[in-house]
Amino acid sequence: MVWDSTNVQTRQFERRETQLPARIEIHPEHAAQVRFGFGDVYNRFTIVDVSEGGMGLRAGVLLPKNTRMVVRTTLPGGGDFSILAVVRRCIMTDVKPTYLIGLQFLDVEALDPKRLAELTRSMQTPAAAKADPAPGKGDHAG
Repeated sequence: MVWDSTNVQTRQFERRETQLPARIEIHPEHAAQVRFGFGDVYNRFTIVDVSEGGMGLRAGVLLPKNTRMVVRTTLPGGGDFSILAVVRRCIMTDVKPTYLIGLQFLDVEALDPKRLAELTRSMQTPAAAKADPAPGKGDHAG
């Protein structure tokens, strides 16, 4: 067995759990490769956790690794939030199907730090405070 340290990913920021509805727009460079048969699929995502480096989405569709997209949501206090992100993981968590999609933020520098802080502060429960999930569950970039 060969150890490949290039595939090891460590978390840089604390995750905070949430349940925010989200919608996505596939980045134009991937729009030809990633299409859904039903247009409303783009609106059927839930942000399940967030940190300064990324977020976890729950969805009923698989998104290929390295797919770039814009994620949009409405903040709990009002106001819109959007950010460019890339899929780092997509794990099937249920046969319904349900997927946990791990995203890494790509344009954190372009994002207003106050908006990102507002999003992460609005989540009250650190995900790390809960018991560790079963292997493969809860794993995503960020």
